[in-house]
Amino acid sequence: GEYFAPRFFGLAQTAFDHNFSQDLNLQQIYGAGIRWTALKTPKQLADLKATLQYEKQSFISGAGTANQDLIGSTLSADYALKLKLLTLSQTVGFIPAFNNPRAYSAQETDTVTFPTYRNIGFSVGTMDSYLNGPPATLPPTRRNSFQFIMGVTYAIKSSY
Repeated sequence: GEYFAPRFFGLAQTAFDHNFSQDLNLQQIYGAGIRWTALKTPKQLADLKATLQYEKQSFISGAGTANQDLIGSTLSADYALKLKLLTLSQTVGFIPAFNNPRAYSAQETDTVTFPTYRNIGFSVGTMDSYLNGPPATLPPTRRNSFQFIMGVTYAIKSSY
């Protein structure tokens, strides 16, 4: 991606998702769009993003009629707060499909990263994803998936 104005950024995106509890074998998203930086200070950053995209969903149950090729968008908001002892990141997104209005999804990710040594940090967070209209299976497919995440991060310092 690249800035084409001080607060506007052109972008291309690719996303892949697999979720056993939602019977989702693989969701692939390929798209392009723009991002607007609504707030930018040394401590805070807030962006809004809109894309047009192709999305392919294939399900574990193998129900051929449930697998879908979708045309849609990603509408999302990102927020980051950098403090001395932690960094908070939040992303909220809605993914509607234009050719099948019932095939929408949404997600939210919240992460707190604590710096530990040099560019290394320890992070904890949550990820909540909702998939409307997964195929019916036994045991029943869950539309909502909530996960707790812990990890180690490494920050690459940019010279730009």
